[in-house]
Amino acid sequence: IMTTLLCESKIKLILFAFLLLCFSLHGKAQTTPKKLIAPSPERFQAINDSILAEGMWLYTYEKLAWRATDSLMKYNVKREEINSATAFEEGNLTWRYIFANLEKEQTIFELTHHLSTDTSFYVCSVTPRKLKPNEIELLKAKQLAPRKVIKEKGDSIFLSNTSGLNWDLLPLEKGGYRLYLLHGTTKHGVIPIGDDYAFDFDKDMNILSWRRFHRSFLEQPITMNGEEIKEVMHSHTPMTPYFTTTDIANYMLYGYDLYRIKKFSVLSTAFANTSYLTTFDVEKMKLTSTVCPIEKH
Repeated sequence: IMTTLLCESKIKLILFAFLLLCFSLHGKAQTTPKKLIAPSPERFQAINDSILAEGMWLYTYEKLAWRATDSLMKYNVKREEINSATAFEEGNLTWRYIFANLEKEQTIFELTHHLSTDTSFYVCSVTPRKLKPNEIELLKAKQLAPRKVIKEKGDSIFLSNTSGLNWDLLPLEKGGYRLYLLHGTTKHGVIPIGDDYAFDFDKDMNILSWRRFHRSFLEQPITMNGEEIKEVMHSHTPMTPYFTTTDIANYMLYGYDLYRIKKFSVLSTAFANTSYLTTFDVEKMKLTSTVCPIEKH
């Protein structure tokens, strides 16, 4: 991964930090992927819009999970009774995070997040209630999916370490589920990138496909020689031609929410004859790509 940190001081500074990370965790030579044909500008933007939408879904899921987990201690919830937990998007700008006991088919703790353009607020409940059928279905899927991945694909998952791992389950419109594995961090002053995967399941919880987004794990510092960073950039290997949903989620969770960095970019060299710089502008909530011509020597 190549990292570029754009900073600001009395005069604008551009600081380049190149971090060479291992492209193979086994020490074997990697086959260079065939260069792709770039999509039309309209198609590229449609892909970016889809990535941004799902990335923001993932970010909302993670942020809700953080708050709900922190609330368990605040409300003295008996964690030993919890055997499944997941988030639900209920429409009308309402999300719910439920900790449940599937044997008893009841909630243990739930946090509801009401969003609007003007304000947002949370409502917590420690009063048990009977789970709805759709809640039982999603909670069972969330309980089963990580176990299936570890059992069937564990040998193909490579992680720098196993601390700070998060499993997020997204119901798909076409049916089935997408399970994300994200790697967070508890370190101050860094943004985690990498060690991220997605696994698609059918409605019967069979793994249909999976992908690895980044080959390495990097904790990007948010300062460089004492300078405040205004924009963060990293580059993708050819196996990941686009900005990723996991990039969106972690940049929002760590880069924007914690450190108020508002622009994040990814350089892609996966396409023939042309590189693309894709920028996520948080204030505009836009993900856009521009051409960076490759010089021929």
